[in-house]
Amino acid sequence: MRMRPARSTMNRRGSPAGAVRNTGEVAPATSVSPSAGGGAGGRGTTPGEPPPPQAATRLVNKASNRMRARAISISVSSRKVDGQTGGRKPASVVHANEGEGQVLCVRARAAPRRHAIGAPFAAAQTGRRLCAGAGNRKIGRRRPLQNVDRQVIVPALFVRGKIKRWFRRRLCARLFDRDTVYRAGSPRLFPSKEFFMRSSSCFSQRVRAGAAAGLLMFSLHAGAQTRDWVVTGTIVTADRVFADGALSISGDKITAVGERAALPGNAAVTKLDGIVLPGFIDLHNHLTWNVHPRWIPNRKFSNRYEWQNTAEYDRVLAGPHAALGGAICEAEIFGEVKALIGGATSVVGSLTPDKLGCSRGLLRNLDVDSGLGPAPAAGEACQKNPKAPQALFDLVVNDVFPLEIDYERMNFLRCALGSGAMRSLVVHLSEGADASARREFRMLNKTGLIMPGLVVVHGTALRAEDFQVMGEKKAGLVWSPRSNDELYGESSNIAAALQQNVAVAIAPDWSPTGSAGMLQEIGYAGRRYKNVTPEQLIAMGTSAPARMARLDDRIGALAPGLMADFIVLHGDKDKPHLAAVRATPADVQLVVVGGRPMYGDAPVMARLLPGVKLESLVVCGAKKSLYLGDSAAAAPRRSFADIQSKLAAVLAKAGASLAGFECN
Repeated sequence: MRMRPARSTMNRRGSPAGAVRNTGEVAPATSVSPSAGGGAGGRGTTPGEPPPPQAATRLVNKASNRMRARAISISVSSRKVDGQTGGRKPASVVHANEGEGQVLCVRARAAPRRHAIGAPFAAAQTGRRLCAGAGNRKIGRRRPLQNVDRQVIVPALFVRGKIKRWFRRRLCARLFDRDTVYRAGSPRLFPSKEFFMRSSSCFSQRVRAGAAAGLLMFSLHAGAQTRDWVVTGTIVTADRVFADGALSISGDKITAVGERAALPGNAAVTKLDGIVLPGFIDLHNHLTWNVHPRWIPNRKFSNRYEWQNTAEYDRVLAGPHAALGGAICEAEIFGEVKALIGGATSVVGSLTPDKLGCSRGLLRNLDVDSGLGPAPAAGEACQKNPKAPQALFDLVVNDVFPLEIDYERMNFLRCALGSGAMRSLVVHLSEGADASARREFRMLNKTGLIMPGLVVVHGTALRAEDFQVMGEKKAGLVWSPRSNDELYGESSNIAAALQQNVAVAIAPDWSPTGSAGMLQEIGYAGRRYKNVTPEQLIAMGTSAPARMARLDDRIGALAPGLMADFIVLHGDKDKPHLAAVRATPADVQLVVVGGRPMYGDAPVMARLLPGVKLESLVVCGAKKSLYLGDSAAAAPRRSFADIQSKLAAVLAKAGASLAGFECN
C-alpha cells in the first residue's frame, strides 16, 4: 500500500514537499537523531572536542589487527541491518554492551549546516562510541533503533586489501546521489545525521574503523537479558510439534529445542504451558499510518492510483496524517506497539525518511529507505565488476516502485540483485484489479528484474501465467488479503501462486484498510480463504518471509543458533496451528525479541522482568504489560499513556481520532 498525504505542504507519507524525487518517491534521508542521553565523547578529550587524529588512527589500527574480517551490521539511510554473507558465520559476536557503535561512511553535502552536536570523532574504546557526539554515554544505555519509513538488512563482510579500498572509494563515496549515512555497530548506539554532516574530515577513519568493528546484526537491545532461561509449553518448529516441549535461551539466541525432559538443569524455567511459535515477520506495513481508525471506502477501486486521488482519502487519512507534524515520532512508537500486540517481532515499514531517530526499537525493523538510487558511477561499477560488491553489500531493499525509477537505478538494481550483491529487493507491483495494474508486471519482466531475490508486494492483478514466470525465476510474493479485499474487492490468487511454487508471505499492509497486526491478518485469511491451511498460514508469517528476506539463518524458526524471537499464545495445544490462526491479541501471552520479553500478560511480564518499569495496557479486555525501554529520542522517559494522549490531541485538532487496539 502506498499512501499520499494532503497536497498542501506534505507529499506521500507525510514527507516535506521538497523531499520528493521526480520518480514520485521520497528522497533518501540519512540518519537517526541522537537519544536524550547525548553522544559519547572520547576518553581524554573534552566533550564536543575531537581527539588528536593520531590517537584515533592508533585506535583504528589496533582494532583492525584484532578483527580482520567480521560480519558487520550496517544501516542504510536509517535502516537496520545485520547479518552474514553467503551463509558464512560471523567471525565473532560483539553485543551492544560489549563494543562500540561505529560509522562506516557518510557522504555529506558541500555546505552542511552547523549543529551543536559534538566532536566529529571520538576515541574508539569499550563502553564508548566511535565518531560520537558531545558528552559521555555508556554503551549499556538504550539507543532507539534507527528506522524510518522502511528498514532493512545490510549484512556485510569486510576484508582487507582491494575490496575494502573499493568500498571506501567507490561504493561509499558514490553510491547515493544524496547524502546518506552508512553505519556499523549496534543499532542502539548510532549518532545522528546532523552530527556526521558536521564534518567529513574523519571519512576515511570511519571507513577503516567500521571495517574493523564487526558487530552482530540485530543487536536490538543493549540491555538484553543475558541469563540462561527455559520456556516450556507446546513448541511448534518447522517440521514437528513438541507437545511437552522446552525452548532454551541464552542471551539473544536459542540454544536448544526439544522435549521438556531434556531441558538443561542449570537454567531458570518459565512455565507458561502455552503455544510457542516463532515471532511473526511482517514484510509489508506502514506503521505511522496505524494511528488512524479503520477506513471503509464507499466503493471499490481499480488500482492504487485511483483511491489516492479521492477527496475521501484526503479527508479521512491524508489530511489528519499530515497534521501529525511534531507527533510523528509518537506515531512510530504507537505503530510498533500495535505490531507487538499482533505478535510481530520483525517488521518492514516505519517512519518517513526525513524523520529519523524516532523508532523505539521494540522489534526488529528490517527495511531500508525506498530512495536507494545509485549515481551513474555506482551502476557502472556494478556493471564492470559485478562480483565486487558481493562481500560488501548484501542488501534487502524495500518499497522500490520499479516503474518510477530512472534508467541508472534500474541498471544498478538489476546488476546488484543478479550478481548476488543485493540480498533481496521488495517492490510494490500490480496492486489493483485492472489491466493497467497487470501491465506493470509485464513491463518489469521486460527489464529483466524478475529474478531470484525479487519480492512482489500485492500482485493482486497477476494471473496464473504471471505466477509461472515468478515461480520459474524464483521470485516471491507478499499477500495482504484484507486490504486488497477492502480496496479492490479481490485479492491475490494465492492458489495459483502456490501451485507455481511461488514463495508466499502474509502481511497486514496498514490498519486503516488492512489488519492491525500479523495475528489479526492471519486470522482474517483463515476465516475467508478456506483453501489455505492453518499450517500454511503460520508458515507465511514466519519461515516464508525469513527465506524471502534471506534471513532464514537468523530468524523465522525455533532452532538452535537462531535469534530468540518468539511468541507464546493461549489456545488449544492439541491443535496449535489452528489455535494460532483463531487467536486474538487477548491470547498473546508473551512476545520475546532477541531474548528479551517485550510484551505479554501482566503477571508473566512482571515475573520475567522483576523491578523493571512496565507500561500497563488493556487489549481486547485482557490486562497486558509493555516494556518500552529506558529512553527514546522522541519522547525520553515518557509513558505510553502520555504518547497516546499527545497523539489523540493532535488528531482531534485535525478532526480525527486515535485508533484503538483492534481485536480482529
